[in-house]
Amino acid sequence: MKNKKVGYDSFLAYIYDYSPYFGKERYNSEYATNYYFNYLPNKTEGIILEMVTCTGMLTIPMAKAGYIVDSIDASEEVQDIAIEKIKLLDSSISKNITFYCSDVFEFETENKYSAIVMPDSFLCAIDNEKSQKKLIKKCYNLLKDRGVLIIDVFTPWKDIIKKGELNQCSRFRTNDGKLYIVYVHHIVNKEKQVHTFEFIHEEYETKTRFEHKVVYRYLYSSQLKKLIESNGFIIMNVDKHFNFGNSVAICARKK
Repeated sequence: MKNKKVGYDSFLAYIYDYSPYFGKERYNSEYATNYYFNYLPNKTEGIILEMVTCTGMLTIPMAKAGYIVDSIDASEEVQDIAIEKIKLLDSSISKNITFYCSDVFEFETENKYSAIVMPDSFLCAIDNEKSQKKLIKKCYNLLKDRGVLIIDVFTPWKDIIKKGELNQCSRFRTNDGKLYIVYVHHIVNKEKQVHTFEFIHEEYETKTRFEHKVVYRYLYSSQLKKLIESNGFIIMNVDKHFNFGNSVAICARKK
């Protein structure tokens, strides 16, 4: 059997919008964007910074609504998916977006933003507490006075945390009709709040398997609030039922 060990590369970008462990629940779903639009400032107040692009599920709706967006992502492959989507749209939309392929910690700009959005549990993908704090502080420094920070993170899976380890299996079909079986081995370190996902994606009725690992440092809503407030923000709203109760979303304003 042919195994392909891959990271966050072209294969993950290809399946991202369709896999239940990645973007499937958000794909073509307004609930994934409504919370952000409820708290984004007036579009005349300045540029929005998006951390990170992923496949453009928030980027494109913001651009369609008339917002000017700087969108950054460390993965050229996944960002290319968003770029290909935008090619199908009117130029009046595409001109509202500037893409930067960059690590968020290395991103440099002279811009000050009216809002920073951090969708799709990206903060959890920063897999240690020190770096999470560093990222929130960077957001503070990149915002204008009274600028807005909007974040969503997945809710810790209590049943898996309790067990410490679990195996799951699911399936999905991509837009081009290919069927994939996905096997996931979950491993949780309660002390460090680290949730490791070991994935195997197997294309149905073929011998091709893709292996990769994703590591998240999960946060409880009280921890997320404390992290944001301790870095100079005032909490404006907390939605513990975001993503059908699977995530928590927070909007905060820079003091």
